[in-house]
Amino acid sequence: MDLFPVEVRANIALILAILAAALGAANAWRDRAILVATCKHVKSISGGPGSIYVHIVNVGRRTTRVRMLAGSDNQGVWSGEYLDDDVSGLELTEHKMYETYLRRDDLYKFLPDGEIIVSADLWFEDTLKRRHKVKGARASIAALLAEPEIKPTVVFSKMPMRFVDRQSAKLNANLTGRVDL
Repeated sequence: MDLFPVEVRANIALILAILAAALGAANAWRDRAILVATCKHVKSISGGPGSIYVHIVNVGRRTTRVRMLAGSDNQGVWSGEYLDDDVSGLELTEHKMYETYLRRDDLYKFLPDGEIIVSADLWFEDTLKRRHKVKGARASIAALLAEPEIKPTVVFSKMPMRFVDRQSAKLNANLTGRVDL
């Protein structure tokens, strides 16, 4: 006498097979590289120009390589820079990160035909040519470009200069009106 008839055993085996397949699919989904890229606008403490802090981290379980940080303008024209001297890119293992700061000058990109674009959006590209958008890039770039551009100032010293040779003394006499020999 069987405790479970054949039909019940077959149904239990089918349910266990479906649960095992679902568990395997969930583990395969979790066992992948997941890149999260964010950025934020950072104001300068000294009153100078600010910058953009860009941060990417691999929150997945698989190791991946990130090749370049790229930016595009509003028309979709893009330009990028490799993150490492080697084209194979930077290796990001589980929970490893890469961070950098971009200044205002870094947003201006020169194309091979001589055209200049201003980046309006940022993304990272991995070795499989997948693009990982940087969250908050548009707002950070807009905030950085909205800052007033700081012009360098030239400060002349009031300290007296002492020249040794006669040619410098003549030049000093022409500039200051007095002769120091």
